Amino acid sequence: MAEFSWPPMQPITPDGFVTAVYDGDTPYAHIRWNATPEGILHDVPIRVDGINAVELRTTYGLEARAAAVFILAGHPELTGTDTSAYAAADTLDDGTKILRMIAPPHVTFVHQRREKYGRFLARITLSDGGDFSQRMLLMPDGSPRVASDGVTPLAVPYTP
Repeated sequence: MAEFSWPPMQPITPDGFVTAVYDGDTPYAHIRWNATPEGILHDVPIRVDGINAVELRTTYGLEARAAAVFILAGHPELTGTDTSAYAAADTLDDGTKILRMIAPPHVTFVHQRREKYGRFLARITLSDGGDFSQRMLLMPDGSPRVASDGVTPLAVPYTP
């Protein structure tokens, strides 16, 4: 993948598709920067601005990742860890294990900078106009999105 540099300290709103999910706050995307072949970036890691999700390798990490898949697939009401109807296990060239979206959703990214691990820090607006971060925090009925224990939040508000 070619290195791409976003202009610093300026909100940018490219559109694209979320192609995969690593964990609850790190999707991968194809980003359409402009109409040229050089303007399309593939499998770019995005750090979702506005939340910090339960880490993948912790007790409820698989539930947080599944919640991200369900939200991106247009089913924010779903819970649990069975994402097989919406995503399939895959491995990136660098060995990173991800869930590849079966039908990648079209989204818009609002980006301002890279975060400390080099990922693009962005808010994600879903195709229906909803905010991904808010949907990771709350169920459709407005109650907190919690793990199967009924107590642990799958994500908390956070600005990296």
